[in-house]
Amino acid sequence: EPLLNPSIMKWVNGLNEIWHSVQIQTNGTRLNSVPGLYQAMLDKKLWLGISLHNVAELPWMEQEIRRFLSGNVVRRDPDPAEGMGDVVFRDSNGIEINIWFQNQFQNNRLAAFFQYKQNYDTNCTVGTKKNYLCMRC
Repeated sequence: EPLLNPSIMKWVNGLNEIWHSVQIQTNGTRLNSVPGLYQAMLDKKLWLGISLHNVAELPWMEQEIRRFLSGNVVRRDPDPAEGMGDVVFRDSNGIEINIWFQNQFQNNRLAAFFQYKQNYDTNCTVGTKKNYLCMRC
């Protein structure tokens, strides 16, 4: 979880000197605990998305997002063809937070490994990159 790093804002500012915008994917639990996070988004230095692994936590997460964002906050459930999150929140300043539901574990690469492990080394596109999702047990 990147927002657990006590120096995350130093990382954001330092990386902005190189790439001019940083993207963080988080579980959102520390959204309201990192000083300067909203200001970095407002200054266009940071894009932030949330992976929600338990859809039952959406009401709580929505409350946290509304507390984090500023002014009037609008919730939108975009069409999947738009390529945005499953739920998008936008505030009065135009700051957006996308939530992606990551609860389909039966479809992830680790599940595929156990189901098709005899061909997994050749068929897994991220397996060749030694991605942790393609670990061997």
